[in-house]
Amino acid sequence: MALPLYVDRRFLVSFVFNRKRRDFDEAERDALDVLRPQLAALLGQALSQERTRSLLSQLDSLAAPGGWSAIELDGERRVVRASDATRERIEACWPDWKGGEGARLPHALDRWLKERLERTVNLAGTAASGSLTVGRSGRALRVRLVPNPASGGGTLLFVSLAVETGFPASTAGAALTPREREVLQWAGAGKTNAEIAAILDMSPRTVEKHFEHVFEKLGVETRVAAVMRLLAGSPRG
Repeated sequence: MALPLYVDRRFLVSFVFNRKRRDFDEAERDALDVLRPQLAALLGQALSQERTRSLLSQLDSLAAPGGWSAIELDGERRVVRASDATRERIEACWPDWKGGEGARLPHALDRWLKERLERTVNLAGTAASGSLTVGRSGRALRVRLVPNPASGGGTLLFVSLAVETGFPASTAGAALTPREREVLQWAGAGKTNAEIAAILDMSPRTVEKHFEHVFEKLGVETRVAAVMRLLAGSPRG
């Protein structure tokens, strides 16, 4: 007995059942007919996952020359699959991150992604997108969000990793902690307190406290003066 499964307009797949001695009776045929939608849905899901896996591999190949790699997330922002390069880049910034299937992204990335997705919930026909740079452990992790063409509710992230250049060594900078230097570095790049907080995964109030300490140590009163003092390399006083 053949059980046709209409997956979509491009596919027609049938399950064929065969057994010896006797044919299927009417009750058995009815039972299989009831299962038809569930079987079709399972097959469609398997085909979709295979297409997504193939797409991710192709995207990785295209993005690799530019220093990017891809990670696929489901509708709950959990990892579906990620390339080895992607895992290595994220782990370089968050060594404790375990990026297996079903895992959440590190907090700073997950929070940003959640905010980006929530912004587009009520905008019909608008796909979530955006980019983020996160400074961690002397590295700058760049992230780009794009809609997943093979999944209705999932997303794709492309990540790239670079070493932050920072400020040159100076007598003034020696008085600052590594975190204070990071905060001042992003201020020098034109970032606001809110943007620095998102980049460094801290609260805006913590950023303000870092600036208070920087101003006191460098003997200045503004962000611009602090950046100039550090670039000039002159000590306080």
